[in-house]
Amino acid sequence: MVILGACSRGTTQPPQIKKTNTNSYKEVSLSLPESAKHVLATAKTKNGKIRIFAVDKNASHPKIFESKASGQSWQEVADLSQAFTDRSFHTSEMGTTEIVLTQDNRAVIAFLKPKENSENGYSQEIFIMDDKNQVTPLNQTITDRLDAEQLTIGGLINNQLIALDTKAGKTVSLNLQTAQVEKEKTTAPFISTTITQDKLYYQSSQTLEVVSAKDFEEETLTPSLKKVEAVMAQAKGKSSLILDDNTNYFVLTDMGMQEINQEGKESFLFSSKQTSLTDTGLVVTAILTAPKKQFLVFTASESGSKLVKLVPNKKKTKDKGKVFKVYSLYNDDYIKQLVLVYQKAHPELDVVHEFGIDEPTSAGTSKDQIPTSELIKLLNTKIANGDGPDVLMLDHLNVEAYKKQDLLVDLADIIKQQDKDKIWTTVLGAYQDGKKYYGIPNQVSLPTVMPDSGFNQALGSLSDVTAYVEKLAKTDSLPVYADLSGFEQFSTILYQIFLSQDKQLTRENIKSYYTTLKTLYNLVDTTSDEARRKKDKLEKLIELRAGAFGLGLGDELIAKESQLAVDFQSNPKGILQNESIGKLLGVDLSTINKGKAKYYVPLNTLSVLSTSKNQKIAKDFISFSLTKKGQKANTYSLFGIPLNKSMTKSDLKYWGRMKLGREDPIKKNVKVDNIGYSDAFYKKWDKKIKALNTPLFFNKLIVDFLYEDIDNILTDQISVDHATDNAFSKIDLYLKE
Repeated sequence: MVILGACSRGTTQPPQIKKTNTNSYKEVSLSLPESAKHVLATAKTKNGKIRIFAVDKNASHPKIFESKASGQSWQEVADLSQAFTDRSFHTSEMGTTEIVLTQDNRAVIAFLKPKENSENGYSQEIFIMDDKNQVTPLNQTITDRLDAEQLTIGGLINNQLIALDTKAGKTVSLNLQTAQVEKEKTTAPFISTTITQDKLYYQSSQTLEVVSAKDFEEETLTPSLKKVEAVMAQAKGKSSLILDDNTNYFVLTDMGMQEINQEGKESFLFSSKQTSLTDTGLVVTAILTAPKKQFLVFTASESGSKLVKLVPNKKKTKDKGKVFKVYSLYNDDYIKQLVLVYQKAHPELDVVHEFGIDEPTSAGTSKDQIPTSELIKLLNTKIANGDGPDVLMLDHLNVEAYKKQDLLVDLADIIKQQDKDKIWTTVLGAYQDGKKYYGIPNQVSLPTVMPDSGFNQALGSLSDVTAYVEKLAKTDSLPVYADLSGFEQFSTILYQIFLSQDKQLTRENIKSYYTTLKTLYNLVDTTSDEARRKKDKLEKLIELRAGAFGLGLGDELIAKESQLAVDFQSNPKGILQNESIGKLLGVDLSTINKGKAKYYVPLNTLSVLSTSKNQKIAKDFISFSLTKKGQKANTYSLFGIPLNKSMTKSDLKYWGRMKLGREDPIKKNVKVDNIGYSDAFYKKWDKKIKALNTPLFFNKLIVDFLYEDIDNILTDQISVDHATDNAFSKIDLYLKE
């Protein structure tokens, strides 16, 4: 069994890279049953066998298969096709399925659909399969309760259904026959949980709680579980707990697999590098233990599920190769994946991803985080001492300061190698200075507006923008933008257009920006947002996102809840979805431009430090990042629009086959059809991207300074002049350092 972890925020110090062997385990591919195209659930039974719930290539005809503990010799034990005739187990925005297999050969199958007239809710249809493979609908009273409280299925213990609310830290046990609540437990909000017949394990970012299945009482952690908790806490929530028949424990982190025995002794088994655990084209869906400290890894991709076994490698491991370091200020998921892909292609190197902190928060840093300014000082000290990285990601950094100190290598030779038919070369000049190129983006995000209706023409100045929005507010009763989310995106784009260049950061411009936001904020209906924030105990009224990623604000136009969707198109899926909405409404999705300036946001921009002793490798790393193989680290283009045209085209084709629309987008019964992929559609956006010529930037530290007093400005706690003086003095000092 496995608890798959998730991301958390905050670290107290930059993580240390643990020195390990990278070849101590090897992979052995195993065959799945021919009709098991997609494995949707797994379990290790009481007798040590492996069970899977699988469907065919059409996501139908569900069957259950069983194998030996080794993951070999599969046998069909149940064909559930008759119980689910005309049912599809395909996941889309129209609905999904959740399936849990238990240790005692039972199963819970839930079909979830978005609730009508509800923005976030869902309704469930749930079935129980007993140990004789008989399927019956769950007691409707129980289903109604789960829907009312928005509880999800967790598993079965004896005659009880376990239901969960991870955000509230709530667990409920309901009797399958009487539908009565037998037990209820509240813990700290948890990332994930795993349920056995005698225990429930709850994992948060910092703690591990173990509860008895018999009485729902919390148990004192044994020495081994205390060690497990410590290892997981060190991983800041990015870990998975794997149980081995309740005797030993295994914890998978970004570093690799660690074993903790019953005495609490820890040993490192293997690094995740060069295994399926780091293949960005795959999603790890389950990890089960096999005899002799082996592991069965189930993965999923568009083409179907796969199974590999990780087994100890008896061959003597080679010494680690040359250390090659890549640094990002934040623990950027794309860079992390790119490093792993490059490592797999270059086993002779020890490729290390170093970063300052997990991820930015709305306030820049929380009380248990190192301030962004201190992280940059630590980075600069390392560079000065000759211990800096080879490749430096420029996002959020003061690039001009590095250029002035001649710390960035000219990458013009890499630019010359690029084929304009394969790469959108026009956006490679984001960090161009004369004939020199100091950084090369890997992706871009496109600021857009829908409908344009004069927005681009109003970008002459911030006062022009203010006049434009005020005019919209007077001519239509609809809000100009959709609540605070729409206003925050609007504010982000205004910051990037009018303040993201160093030369724009004058006292006058900062004051004008604050004055504009104060005026435009008064046009936001914040009632629902403030109630939500109070409930969620969020203090900030407004934040700028640490990047340029879309929020899907086009739905608000369909629902007639806003006049304007100012947003970012940060992946092919977003482009297709918003173009589909535009077609429905009869309006265009326009890129944002100011006269001849066609805007884009460079993402994941890589540079080579002049202090690096591995400059040849560093340049090869950046060249590799632009290839289709390298850009596959951007799985489904989640981290930006790929610069590799072939990658973007294949992603457009993929999402063009999916159901992107909503039958009920935000309280409105409107069907949105996916316009789908076509050569004409691709050529249209190829032309748009080729025309981009003006980069917009996002420096997180400057944003922290700008937004330090923003809530007080918007709520009249301090004057615009006072806030301007405070922000300008800090920004001016920072730019002079």
